[in-house]
Amino acid sequence: MKAKRIMEKFRKHVAPTEQDKKLDKWKRRLENSRLAYTNTLNEIKQNEKLYEGTRAVLAPDDNGYAPKEAINIRNICYELVESQVDSSIPMPKITALNEGDAELAKKIEKALGNKIKEQRFGVMNDLMERIVPVQGGDFFHIEWDNTVGKHSSIGDVLVTERHPRQVIPQAGVTEIEKMDYIFILYPQTKEF
Repeated sequence: MKAKRIMEKFRKHVAPTEQDKKLDKWKRRLENSRLAYTNTLNEIKQNEKLYEGTRAVLAPDDNGYAPKEAINIRNICYELVESQVDSSIPMPKITALNEGDAELAKKIEKALGNKIKEQRFGVMNDLMERIVPVQGGDFFHIEWDNTVGKHSSIGDVLVTERHPRQVIPQAGVTEIEKMDYIFILYPQTKEF
């Protein structure tokens, strides 16, 4: 604790670098976006509680509604979501525009099918089939990973599922296409 106070005093006397200024700017943006997203994060937690089964309900009383513990429990939210889960993934179908390209279309079709199996889309789809009805949406995070590769290439496409609580949108903007930035929260090493 004492070392932390000493470092803070030291920083006040040292002129901040450009990198420090950028970092502070993005920290402020993250905090503003997090603050604006707080109500949605609370709704996400509430939706998860309902899906997992909770005894807390709002019951009518003299002043409107008050929290109360339910006597009997049947997790209808869970049952409704699970009854709609369909874990099948349709395989891609490519149709060539020209007859001469039919062989190329088959190669593309097979390459896409292999990528679906390789990236474990079945597992991600199964997870998303549950998250989307509960939360109203989910995210595929598509990025390039230089640590993966084949004998003839460096890197490969990496697709992962990101829960809505891990994605903090720009404050004040509701459409993804119009956002200047989006924060994605997940643990990652500095080296990566």
